[in-house]
Amino acid sequence: MSIETDATGRQLIHRRQVECQGFLRPDGLWDIEGRLSDSKTHPVTLNSGRYLEAGQNYHGMLIRLTLDDEFIIHEVDVQMPSVPTNECSGAAAAYASWLAFT
Repeated sequence: MSIETDATGRQLIHRRQVECQGFLRPDGLWDIEGRLSDSKTHPVTLNSGRYLEAGQNYHGMLIRLTLDDEFIIHEVDVQMPSVPTNECSGAAAAYASWLAFT
């Protein structure tokens, strides 16, 4: 992946992509799914020592909220298939436990 430069000469260094989709389930509930991914336009070595090529996803998160027509959340599922630091690893459980407080 080459470093992208815009018309003003700025160089793109970091890219975060977010995608959200909503699905109506056969049981009448809704699944709202979100996907987040981060990448760099240049090779980078993370604090953990892991080396990443340019364009390689280093931070990824998947979340699914299941809710009803009154926007009551019935389930939260969070997965983090790629994380840049050990601190990020615990985030999935923290998001899932949020449901207990609602």
